[in-house]
Amino acid sequence: MHHADRAVGLQRQGRFDGLHDLVDDHPLFRKRLAQLYGASDDFEVVGQASSGREGTNLAVSLTPQQVLLDLHMPGLSSLQVLGELR
Repeated sequence: MHHADRAVGLQRQGRFDGLHDLVDDHPLFRKRLAQLYGASDDFEVVGQASSGREGTNLAVSLTPQQVLLDLHMPGLSSLQVLGELR
């Protein structure tokens, strides 16, 4: 099932808060966040990125409802990513 189709089904049931991308340059932190989100029926992590550029590309291709960004990353900062996603 496609992520968007699953999201619509769960939203109709009133149990879904959104599709999420996690963007953080620390892999263990990103992994743990994905585990925490994955333990809930209300969220689904559809992508993970280790840099601002990678996060921007994922957000454009996966169209998540929310993107969780690390404030300090090498390369594009979270503010630059937000500017590109607007």
